[in-house]
Amino acid sequence: MDRITDWLEVTGALVVNRPSLMATNYSKPGQLQVIARAGFLVPDTLITNDPDRVRAFAREHARVVFKSISSVRSIVTELTRDADLSRVRWSPVQFQEFVEGLNVRVHVIGRDVFATAIETDTIDYRYAQRYGSHVRYAPHELDSTVADACRHLAAELGLMIAGLDLKFRADGAPYCFEVNPSPAFSHYEDLAGQQMSDAVVDLLREGPTSPRH
Repeated sequence: MDRITDWLEVTGALVVNRPSLMATNYSKPGQLQVIARAGFLVPDTLITNDPDRVRAFAREHARVVFKSISSVRSIVTELTRDADLSRVRWSPVQFQEFVEGLNVRVHVIGRDVFATAIETDTIDYRYAQRYGSHVRYAPHELDSTVADACRHLAAELGLMIAGLDLKFRADGAPYCFEVNPSPAFSHYEDLAGQQMSDAVVDLLREGPTSPRH
């Protein structure tokens, strides 16, 4: 595996995506800084293992959610008022204000942008079925400014393919929570009927000299 990883870093072939560039997802806080510089709104965020700071943060916001700060997948969960915060001392946790609005997953594939709206009544739509909740996927049209911002963010991270987790407030303001450098786009393609696989094939066909990057 080490030899394959080394080859992926030095080959002149098109690699989607090079391992070193995928490492930005290993630190959610670090990635959030890049997201903010790209022009997206980011939720008010606290990273701490101090229960008292968590309580103070929760008092400042109507609703708060928490998740892992690493690349390890975790379920985004709402913080309840009676939550046992003593376990926070064992490891830093990322707490964020909960943003009301429409979930939109954006896949940037070269210069192509595919947006999928996700309607659900759960905090983390990926696990909606686990909790017996409704979830619906449908193609979504982004305005050109947001689409360009998505392209810019993917390019800033050096990613040929990227999955951006966005949320639009009722007033249209776009928040971005994180960027997945290895997105399972086929899941969204199947449920929303968007031809992302064709875009991947076109990208690979054009190869490393492609003007897309």
